[in-house]
Amino acid sequence: MNFEKLWQDGYFPRTEKLIREIAIIAKEGWSQATLSASPSWWGKMALSKTSGGGGGFILRKVAGGYEVSYANQGKYNYLAVIEKGRGSFDMKPSILASKRARMGKNGRYTIVPLSKEKGGEKISPSNSNINGLMTKIGSRKEPNAYGQTVTRNRYSYSRDQGMSGKGNVYETRQHQKDGSIQSSYTKFITVSESSNGFIYPAIKAQNNQAKIETVVKKALASNSLKSAVAKDIKGIISHLVKKYGSK
Repeated sequence: MNFEKLWQDGYFPRTEKLIREIAIIAKEGWSQATLSASPSWWGKMALSKTSGGGGGFILRKVAGGYEVSYANQGKYNYLAVIEKGRGSFDMKPSILASKRARMGKNGRYTIVPLSKEKGGEKISPSNSNINGLMTKIGSRKEPNAYGQTVTRNRYSYSRDQGMSGKGNVYETRQHQKDGSIQSSYTKFITVSESSNGFIYPAIKAQNNQAKIETVVKKALASNSLKSAVAKDIKGIISHLVKKYGSK
C-alpha cells in the first residue's frame, strides 16, 4: 500500500484538511512574528512583494502535506537578519558615500529625513515643534559630492498659525482622492564629516522559525489530527473491503 499514492488520490481528506489548516496557521503566525520585529522596517521589507522586497512566506502543497517557506526574493535576505540578529553599526561612512551626499565648505554632508524618533515614536505635533510647511514645487539637477549629476527636489516653505518657525521638523501635505488632506511630519538631520556617527540600532535575534516549528509539532501530535488519520484509514480499509472482499 503506497501512502503517497493514496494521499494524492484523496484518500486522506480529513487529515489533509487539518494539515492544511496547521500550515496556514504557521504561515500567518510566522508572518505576524516577522512584522513584530524591531526595527519594523525589516519585517515590512521581508513580507513586501514589491520590487526589492523579500516576497513574504509561501504555502505550497508537497508530497504528503504542505510546506511553508520564505520566498527570499531580491538581493537581500531580510528574514535572515530578523532570525539571527545583527549588531549595531555606524551608518555615517555609507551615508557620506552615497549619491545623496553634498559638498560644503567643511566637506561632505548628507541631509537625512526621519519619520520616527530614536525610540520608534512617530514624529508628530504632539512630540515635536513644527517649523513650517514644505511643498514640493519641482526638481533640479546638480552635482553631488563626487561630481555626479543627481536630481534633487525643490520645495517652497510657508508657515501656518501655530507653527514655530524653529527647529528641523516640517509638515508635508498630500491631497487624497476623496478630497481630504493627509499630513505627515519629517525631521531632517545633517550627517557630516564632523558628525560623531549615525548609529543603526542592534537587531535582536528573533528565532521565530524555531518557535513556529514548536507550535507545528504540537499541532501534529494533537488528538484531533490522530482522530482524522484514524477515520481516514478506516475509510481506506472499508474501501478495500468493498473492492476486494467479494473476490
